[in-house]
Amino acid sequence: HLDFAPTGIGSEYSSTDPRIRGSGVTVVDLEYYWTASHEDLQLPPSTDIGEGEYIQYTAFGDEHGTAVFGILVADDNGFGVTGAVPEATMKGISPTMSPGFGYNPAGALTFLASRLTAGDVVLIEQQADGPGPGSSDFVPAEWDQSVFDAIRQLSNLGIIVVETGGNGGYDLDSPEMLGRFDRSVRDSDA
Repeated sequence: HLDFAPTGIGSEYSSTDPRIRGSGVTVVDLEYYWTASHEDLQLPPSTDIGEGEYIQYTAFGDEHGTAVFGILVADDNGFGVTGAVPEATMKGISPTMSPGFGYNPAGALTFLASRLTAGDVVLIEQQADGPGPGSSDFVPAEWDQSVFDAIRQLSNLGIIVVETGGNGGYDLDSPEMLGRFDRSVRDSDA
């Protein structure tokens, strides 16, 4: 994924523009849990931007969050993997509020609005239950209006939001999506 296009993004070969390796960029991952002490990450405690209000949810384990962090910022240290933007400042925030308040991705995204600046990046590693009857009909998180509103707020502040497509296998342009992903109907700018 670090090779030149069309197979990658070319970051492995960049020596002319330090931004391509993430220098000066803050990336925040909305993720349940991650292992900051992983040998290829070695992230400081300040990586958790949730400030105790959005607490890491450990019941799912940390494999997914650690993998995402590694794909992005794993150290370029001669062993293991090297992240696509190893010089970026990596942060994480859980969608889980302090005990008793539960799952609240919209709240976590709104929380970030006062802590980030234009040009920062938010990666949403969450999804929503879509229109289907099953428990695995996942669609992008902005299906929920409150998440859409929080993403739009971040976008309006110049913060770049990258949102996963969901794992439900839906055609987001299909009629059952109610136009929620049609940019002429509503556009979060994610």
